[in-house]
Amino acid sequence: MEMGRGIASKSNELVITGAAKGGDGIARDGDGRVVFVSGALPGETVAVELTDVKRDFARARVIEVLVPSPDRVAPPCPAVAGGCGGCDLQHLAVAAQPVWKQGVVVDAATRIGKFDMPPIEVRTLPATAYRTTVHGLVRDGRFGFRARASHDAIDIDHCLVAHPRVAELMACDFRGADEVTLRVGARTGERLAWWNPEDADVSLPADVATRAVSSRRGPTVPMRWSSWQARWCKMSKGLRSISTPASVCSRRRYWPGATTSRRSSTAQRPFETVR
Repeated sequence: MEMGRGIASKSNELVITGAAKGGDGIARDGDGRVVFVSGALPGETVAVELTDVKRDFARARVIEVLVPSPDRVAPPCPAVAGGCGGCDLQHLAVAAQPVWKQGVVVDAATRIGKFDMPPIEVRTLPATAYRTTVHGLVRDGRFGFRARASHDAIDIDHCLVAHPRVAELMACDFRGADEVTLRVGARTGERLAWWNPEDADVSLPADVATRAVSSRRGPTVPMRWSSWQARWCKMSKGLRSISTPASVCSRRRYWPGATTSRRSSTAQRPFETVR
């Protein structure tokens, strides 16, 4: 069925034969075209509605699961039912998620990369409270995630996968901010937050390293310098020294919000020590 971009008015039955990065299932329609199906698992037969059709592939969403996978589970997080787009595999059993991810990596290496893949050691993360970095929108001073395939904010009372130290910050008042990123060092427990616009009246606990991020010039307020930030920067390629905070992460690719200029003026340094 040929159609332009947009919502299709006709549903189709598809058999899911593979997995794609981002949590989509992979199927082929009657014409042999690849269809990426949001919310579908390998081995399932699903009724779908096409949402976008192009010459080489199409995208669809599940209307009904006709033959479910034995690995399908009810999403444990209630925010999924509300449209939260923060997690891709809540409908897949925790024990099956490493196998899914391994399959995506192997497929990319063998089919796209055209080389033999060595054995992969699969490590399983905890089912909950493992995510150490979250990025979200702010609505009425409250942190929220984006809705799936949308820029709309979804209010979050509790995030099932957020690290407890991050979850504590998600409940703070971010009045005046549009976007917020929160991060915690899993080993050290040190916390970092940055947001935009820079004049937002954000209230956070005293232990949190903070900075505001201008949409045009990068961070414009001081921040505390901690050992885990130094270690993170040291791992980045191309850095010559980590002797002082102003000498590291001077390019945008090494630290979010940093300016790309190499000049040494104080105004363009990504951050400075607060004593």
